[in-house]
Amino acid sequence: MAGTAELWPYLILLQAIPAIVSLAVTPFMPDTPRYLMIVKHNQPAAQKGRPTTNQPVHAIIQQQSLGLLERIHADVIRLLSHFD
Repeated sequence: MAGTAELWPYLILLQAIPAIVSLAVTPFMPDTPRYLMIVKHNQPAAQKGRPTTNQPVHAIIQQQSLGLLERIHADVIRLLSHFD
């Protein structure tokens, strides 16, 4: 049985395998267009890697940010309405 005193270290090791694989693969993954635009300020690369739309990258990011702020505002209002 795997839950015995002798075999528990192997259970821990088994759980560590996905984390080790993730750490090994992450440096080879491409940067997202959002990261390229916001952090690296590289608009040509961000334009190249984004889905095809007619909007520039900065407009898409601004639109997403406003949507997030609206959802946060609605959540705060809903939360505060419970105290009335």
